Amino acid sequence: MTEDILNKDGNEFKLKAHLIMALRKRELLDTYAALRTVNGGYIGVPVGDERLANQPDPIPRPQKPKAPVAEQKAEPKAAKPKKLRVRVYRANCDEQNRDLAIKVTANSANNRKVFLPGEEVWLSDTQVSILRDSVTENRIDIEPASGIYSAKDPEVAAKNQYPGMQIKRNPINGHLFAFRSIPNFIIETLETA
Repeated sequence: MTEDILNKDGNEFKLKAHLIMALRKRELLDTYAALRTVNGGYIGVPVGDERLANQPDPIPRPQKPKAPVAEQKAEPKAAKPKKLRVRVYRANCDEQNRDLAIKVTANSANNRKVFLPGEEVWLSDTQVSILRDSVTENRIDIEPASGIYSAKDPEVAAKNQYPGMQIKRNPINGHLFAFRSIPNFIIETLETA
């Protein structure tokens, strides 16, 4: 004959959850059920016990796992944007634009920053990236009638003709062009937060 499961003091459990934990620790969830006593506590009795017939809420039997379910990872929290203390200068030395304010907007009007060139300012990583990506591109298309195409290696001849520029071939028509990207801003990083 099997015995009832009581707490370590030999008394009934005050809470059903405590009894379930005790059954789980002893690996008896499959063979024992919770029985509510007249005192309002709980004891563990064997599953076939006749006292369970009048019991309205036995412990639900755990189902055997069908297949391992892949754990769903919680969505990572959006990382707080990194802030940088920087000084930004205009790369072009145009006298008319030298003292004009620099404006940079990232994602929304709330993330807009306006400051003077050379002023120390805190910018987000995104705002700094926007300023770094701001470039002026110069492009010169090399006409098919140019003598460059009659050279032994037209790309080398184009590099000699346009020093300081990159030479590329248009994939659609095969013509050469020279281009150069000049950054619009010089960014001096002072501190990272």
